[in-house]
Amino acid sequence: MKPRILLLAMMLLLLPGNGFSEPVRGKGISMQFLPERAAKLEGRLPGFYVDYADYLASEPRQPVLQTPVELVAYVKKQDPEVRENGVWVLLFNPAAYSEEEDRLLEKIKSAAKKSDIPLFFHYASDPTGEWRRQ
Repeated sequence: MKPRILLLAMMLLLLPGNGFSEPVRGKGISMQFLPERAAKLEGRLPGFYVDYADYLASEPRQPVLQTPVELVAYVKKQDPEVRENGVWVLLFNPAAYSEEEDRLLEKIKSAAKKSDIPLFFHYASDPTGEWRRQ
């Protein structure tokens, strides 16, 4: 009887979609954090610009999230599979962000952790191309 239980347990671990898989960027929420200095040059709002994906909840225009509360609320209105795959934030060079924007990133990290939202950052200036879980 024990070999059957062991075999069943191994099969369950190998099945896709069993809840044990790592988040996938292509199934999550991708966005860029546009710093205030760059936003002013472009005549846009600073904040987190959500990339369009057909699996995201529809919006009348591109969402620009400016606070941790807005980001968490946006994530919570997505389907469970999207939430499980997390938020993937592309950042510019670290020097592009002010101290206030660095504090905002820390608040975003804290809010995501409290809300059990997988959060990943990648700096465009990072030659490794690695996404780092926060």
